[in-house]
Amino acid sequence: MEDGVWIHDSRSSRRYGYESLERLWKDADRFYLVLSRRGGSYILSKERFTAGAPEDLPDWWEERTCKPVERVL
Repeated sequence: MEDGVWIHDSRSSRRYGYESLERLWKDADRFYLVLSRRGGSYILSKERFTAGAPEDLPDWWEERTCKPVERVL
């Protein structure tokens, strides 16, 4: 979203502003999103995206956070 990221999991839905996004790693099947210390972290399966295309996430991330996406081996 323009004002932040919505994360829906089995327990809740929460919005995080871009300033709370710390790091993003990727491998062949998943993204690993690290939020601010209080926000925790999430594993995002590329197969389970419900909006947008997983391959677009790295460019989107870098545009909004000015932080690189790091590759995990």
